Amino acid sequence: MNRISEVFAGILSMGGAAAIVIAAVLLIRMLMKRFPRKYAYLLWLIVGIRLVCPVAVTSSLSLFNLRILPEKSNFAAFGQKEEVVPAEKISLGAGLPEGTAAGQGRVREEIREDKKAAEDISLHGQVPSAPDPSDPNSGSPTVFPEILQPAALVWLTGIALILLWNIYVMLHMRRRLRNAVLYRENIYQCSGVASPFVAGIFRPRIYIPFHLGETEENYILRHERYHIRRGDHLIKIAAFLILTVYWFHPLVWVSFFCMVRDMEMSCDEYVLVSMGQDIRDEYSRSLLAFATNRRRPSMSLPAFGESDTGKRIRHILNFHKKGKWMGMFAAFIVLAAAVVCLTNRMTEGGEMEQSLAAASTEVHGYEITGTLDAAEKGEALESVEEQVRIGFWRPEDGEAEPHYYEPGGGEAEQLKQLASKLDPDNGCTEAMEKKLQKTKTTGYVISYKGNVWTVYTGGYVAFLYGGEEEDDPEETAVMYLPELCQELERICREELDYERIEPSQIKNVISAEISYKYIRNKSDEKTYRQTLTEKSKLKILENILSNAEDIQGSSACPFGTAVLKLQLENGKEIQLTWGDDSCRVIRINGIYYEYEDRYLSFSPHGIRALFDKIPWRDMEK
Repeated sequence: MNRISEVFAGILSMGGAAAIVIAAVLLIRMLMKRFPRKYAYLLWLIVGIRLVCPVAVTSSLSLFNLRILPEKSNFAAFGQKEEVVPAEKISLGAGLPEGTAAGQGRVREEIREDKKAAEDISLHGQVPSAPDPSDPNSGSPTVFPEILQPAALVWLTGIALILLWNIYVMLHMRRRLRNAVLYRENIYQCSGVASPFVAGIFRPRIYIPFHLGETEENYILRHERYHIRRGDHLIKIAAFLILTVYWFHPLVWVSFFCMVRDMEMSCDEYVLVSMGQDIRDEYSRSLLAFATNRRRPSMSLPAFGESDTGKRIRHILNFHKKGKWMGMFAAFIVLAAAVVCLTNRMTEGGEMEQSLAAASTEVHGYEITGTLDAAEKGEALESVEEQVRIGFWRPEDGEAEPHYYEPGGGEAEQLKQLASKLDPDNGCTEAMEKKLQKTKTTGYVISYKGNVWTVYTGGYVAFLYGGEEEDDPEETAVMYLPELCQELERICREELDYERIEPSQIKNVISAEISYKYIRNKSDEKTYRQTLTEKSKLKILENILSNAEDIQGSSACPFGTAVLKLQLENGKEIQLTWGDDSCRVIRINGIYYEYEDRYLSFSPHGIRALFDKIPWRDMEK
């Protein structure tokens, strides 16, 4: 199901970018009204490529350089995959703070040491590529998982219904064509045909009714043969399949019907030019006569009397042969439209988006791209530190470093105003310390002006680390800022779909999948996976995990090699990272819990023994 949701999210992303392209093509098509219709027909190939192809090169001429869609957020969307530029990574800092002020200070000292060591060397980090609605290559849009999964099911249902209906219509048409008789070549006559059309893929046939006049038959066959020569019967089937995938997208429906109209009008123009005489009146009467008896087969069959008969007749009656210069100018417009619409935007610095593989600097989760000298790095870091950022831990990875989300627009200004009250020199009173011990960590942090604060339930924040050694307070600062905490909670819930999940919610597990990375040495690394569905084993796992207790702080246990995905009977999915040594610690959405398991390795009642296909490293009993 997750795979289907990912595919649907990708379709949404590509559809969003294609909407801008469709609007541009409709505008260009309107401006090309007096040009030969075959060039307008070519424009729809651009839309088709954009809807199908997930990759594109970048260009300074790209339509998306106009910033028609909103800017991308400076974070990898929660619940989405990240594309990273492989590079050597140095980890700075660690996890969440411990629940006491003393613990806060100890964590801060460890992070300061890491920072000093990192400043002495050249750092190269990994640069996440954040989803960009104006760039279909950038991954999926930010869609809440609880909405995405049911929406993906509706999407698949729509595809199935459209395909089933058209299969039924095609079978019905096939029964009507059983009595067709060969006229000549690939032309068949049939009494059940109300209008001439082309059917078939590899050996297309032309079906016409009986008793057509000689002149009428001549230009009708020219029309249908031109369809076959251009491959219109294949193009229309491909367009119909694309429409089936994007059935929820109104602009794709508009594109399909406009493409069909341009296809037919371009065939009409070919017939009028190739006949060598003025047959506009006769041609229009035939078109009208067949349209009044139009059959309704499938949307994938090119047919003579199909698609906006009134507009086609007006176009035929007003048709005049165009000069060669108009064709050359129209071809140039189509080529320019392809360059503009089929390329992606460039980055702010004027470099191509592929150049993100350049060196980068990573400090406490901040990512500064580009090749910078020491002064430029300092300026860039200072600029980043002025921003309000929310650090959170993705449930499906085991990284110690948080991912940072930076709100934009008015939301950022409001958050910055609330964060301005943060004061690392505030200190921590004994009364505040007692109040803090009655709260719990939320699983996310806030970063502002180079200082990082842990957020607790009940409206409290505690200083974690930040600034230079001489600027650090002598004791941990704890502040009561309920308005700031409420806004942070709202953003995490609404924008990131980030929530606190208690182990007690682990009930009625129907499947458990472990992903375990076994690292023997730097050159020997392999990932193993195993899924449990046996009820008795799931019950043991459920009993152990559901009774885990909040340890009110961080853990020194190594994380990052074991990720467990639990599917509950109510449809909810819980992902957690797992301390992969003798620790009895799990992490769910950035919050650490300790569980009881006396049998770490060998007992059939132990949690690791349940996953017997995984080559666990040697553990203590």
